[in-house]
Amino acid sequence: MVADGELGDLHMAKGDRPSALSAYEAVLATARRAAARDPANALWQRDLSVSLNRIGEVRVTAGDRAGALEACEQSRAIAETLAARDPANAEWQRDLSVSLNTRLRRASGTDSHGRMDHFPAHGLADHG
Repeated sequence: MVADGELGDLHMAKGDRPSALSAYEAVLATARRAAARDPANALWQRDLSVSLNRIGEVRVTAGDRAGALEACEQSRAIAETLAARDPANAEWQRDLSVSLNTRLRRASGTDSHGRMDHFPAHGLADHG
């Protein structure tokens, strides 16, 4: 999965959104299969969340706000579950913070200032 994800990153850096999306979708398909085989495996769940975030990134840069928001919301839900499962896990807490503050949500119309005012319970709101 890492190779396709890195390939997607390379395509994004070059501005080749269609190729990036294709690479990220390949990673997402693999992550979905792995997570479905073992839903309790937190690492597979994290891979799924990261893959969704990357797809959202491509979609927002392509102007697909609805697709970006859908991917971002799926990613956020997974990140939130993982963070709640282990509040001492700094990586999962960071993933949740990234998910809540990502430019995907700003570009998808969270509010005119890009704030996450509707997530204050996490103590992560309005850092954008």
